[in-house]
Amino acid sequence: MANGERCGFGAGRSGRGRRGRLLAELLETRHLLSTITVTSAGDADGADGSNTLSLRQAIEVSNGTLAVSTLTPAQQGLVVGALSNPNTIDFNIPGTGPFIIEPASALPAIIAPAVVDGYSQPGARPDTNGPRQGDNAALEIELNGTLAGPGASGLDLTTGGILRLNSTVRGLAIGGFSGAGLSIGVGDVVEGNFIGTDITGTKALPNAIGINPTTSNYGTKAIYDTIGGTAAGAGNIISGNAGDGLILGSDSLVESNFIGTDATGARPLPNGRGIAPTGGTSGLGGNDTIGGTAAGAGNVISGNAGDGLALGPASLVEGNFIGTDVTGTRPPPNGGDGIRVSGTFADGYSEVSGNDTIGGTAAGAGNVISGNAGDGLALGPASLVEGNFIGTDLVGAHSLPNGGDGIDVVPPGDLPGAIDMIGGTAAGAANVIAFNGGSGVNVAGRNLSNSLTGHATVSANAIFANKALGIDLGGDGVTPNNPAGSPTGPNLLQPYPVITSAIPNGLATSISATLDATPFTSYTVEFFFNSAPDPSGYGQGQAYLGTTVATTDVTGHAAFTLTVPSNLLGDVISATATDPKGNTSEFARDVTAGPMVPSTTTLIGPSAAAVFGHAVTFAAVVASTSGVVPTGMVAFGAGGVYLGEAPLNSAGVAVFITNRLPLGSDVVEALYLGDPASSISLSNFVSVTIQPISPLTSLIGPTSPGVLGRALTFAAIVSPTVGDNTPTGTVFFSEGGTSLGEAPLDSAGVAVFITDRLPVGPNVVAAGYLGDPRNATSLSNYVLARVLPTAHGKSAARASGITPTHPPGPRVASRARKAT
Repeated sequence: MANGERCGFGAGRSGRGRRGRLLAELLETRHLLSTITVTSAGDADGADGSNTLSLRQAIEVSNGTLAVSTLTPAQQGLVVGALSNPNTIDFNIPGTGPFIIEPASALPAIIAPAVVDGYSQPGARPDTNGPRQGDNAALEIELNGTLAGPGASGLDLTTGGILRLNSTVRGLAIGGFSGAGLSIGVGDVVEGNFIGTDITGTKALPNAIGINPTTSNYGTKAIYDTIGGTAAGAGNIISGNAGDGLILGSDSLVESNFIGTDATGARPLPNGRGIAPTGGTSGLGGNDTIGGTAAGAGNVISGNAGDGLALGPASLVEGNFIGTDVTGTRPPPNGGDGIRVSGTFADGYSEVSGNDTIGGTAAGAGNVISGNAGDGLALGPASLVEGNFIGTDLVGAHSLPNGGDGIDVVPPGDLPGAIDMIGGTAAGAANVIAFNGGSGVNVAGRNLSNSLTGHATVSANAIFANKALGIDLGGDGVTPNNPAGSPTGPNLLQPYPVITSAIPNGLATSISATLDATPFTSYTVEFFFNSAPDPSGYGQGQAYLGTTVATTDVTGHAAFTLTVPSNLLGDVISATATDPKGNTSEFARDVTAGPMVPSTTTLIGPSAAAVFGHAVTFAAVVASTSGVVPTGMVAFGAGGVYLGEAPLNSAGVAVFITNRLPLGSDVVEALYLGDPASSISLSNFVSVTIQPISPLTSLIGPTSPGVLGRALTFAAIVSPTVGDNTPTGTVFFSEGGTSLGEAPLDSAGVAVFITDRLPVGPNVVAAGYLGDPRNATSLSNYVLARVLPTAHGKSAARASGITPTHPPGPRVASRARKAT
């Protein structure tokens, strides 16, 4: 698509139909004529005279570099059908898996189209969970590069110069390589693999890079690769890699993968970065599709050490969770930005990329870009951002803030006049940009000359509860109005409107405002309401009210009015102005609708520390200067997180009871939401300390004496004292103050400890629970365990009613005993 069309946000994304047709044509040529079966986890090379085939041999047979005629008769029987394109490499290694293949050197590149199918190994199974759930795939083949040598890749599909290979790799765990786990070429399909993890998908087995395309052999970008997919079991886990998890060429499709999390989609298993474009800061690649609107097409790109997604130009990003878990409601965050353009300058500011589409108006197109340590979105020029949740959960209801700005607008660089479009008045176009640690939208990108030159239209979004300004031009707080604006500043420092009144009248509210800007110019003015004023005094935009046009006269002045069909009495009104080129101002100064009587809110909290999970009671006392008892609701929050609301009673008191406060010290405040006669008011702060739960630890020991050197079994039961909060973690066991060892709690809160280290005589054994994030430490009762000398032998054991046999399973103390 031409830049002009993208800047105007035309109807479609160029080339998507062309790409679909090309892939269909490529797939039509895939006739599986040969199957080569790997029956050994070894790494033999060539016709070694054995009756099995290794993966190395199977690749050589598929490539045609190892003649079938040179194989033994038994090996020849493992090659079924005539060699063609593509061949299929299956696995049928005898025995009980999983099986680890450890190449002693780099495997040969796959230079002829092939399908390498790890799911063919008996016992392997693709993921059967539906969209937005963890990955329950069972893999049986792990390709481990620990012994493969410097720079070795797990599988190399780059063809040595052939334009298109169209190979497929599925159902493998690939990790431990000092090169890439997968080096892909052109038209390849990667599905159902664990890349950078062990075979369980829960522990890191890092490659230097997870998946890497190559451009060196044929002088152009890798194109048309498919990573994952919406079919059952097609998504990959690309996590735990030392560098980038996935490097993209161009025109690639990335769907339904976990990138930076483990198989649950909930716990971090970080790559250096999640996804990056090829070419580094040179900006190669692009026109990629990350996610989609189909059920399950979105990726989870979270938990990475750096940025979640470093984006090439002209790419489409839809339906992804970036910085959240698989539910879209909780972290793990990325350690950098959620989405960032392709590279960075030396001063740390983003390199120009752009013409990207982030989200969209279709159902399922919006992304959740929340919880990241840096900005939610560092945006390139001429990009379109629609329908996303930035700083909230997947429905926009709860806080899940990015640490920096919600959106940071990057300079246009070599695209003069290119303006980003953030939101819009069309159905589904508005973004929710809330709760972020910086500004909602920061139009402050810098170019190579260090000038602030970002440009963006910000329209009809729900922007609220961000710690800095809702919209900040220059990243320096409120910018005083200058009717002349600025010829070079971000958004040309477009002046904001001045609201002169907001008067409710029956079922409508009339809002009057003025604007002083460039003479004889028509500006689009959008109005918003907020439930509370912004701390800066200049409103954010919690809900869009409507639009009017303000046309300035010869002096540059315009006066105008918008009537909204809602009674906004007590709501806080703000507005923005956008010039004809698309530059949007900061928010106007707050004005509260209607005449109101001031109120005061005093919050009273508990006088002593509370225990986690126990109810804590707060009382908000609201008074009006008129003497009339206020009515309505009071909202309560802790550390900026909304806890809930409670109504005022006839005495003007709202009692709020909660058990949602986290462990440690927190600060609680209350916000009276006002009524038709009383204004909104914010309370004092109340400090609250929440202590861990004190569980009960009970120790059960043997009821009969033991014999020296024979194992005795102890069970520590750690019981919750609040609800069903079953403790987790570890219990240590000791005798007379000397440590015996430790054991983990199971799901029922029981730790079983087996030891043969107790000396002859009476032994006083105790157990100590070490605690977890919600439970404090706890010491058990003492148990007296008597041990008879070995000399008593069977007769002593028999006299005591003991059958001298070891319980099943390993002895916990065995390793410690050998060490001594």
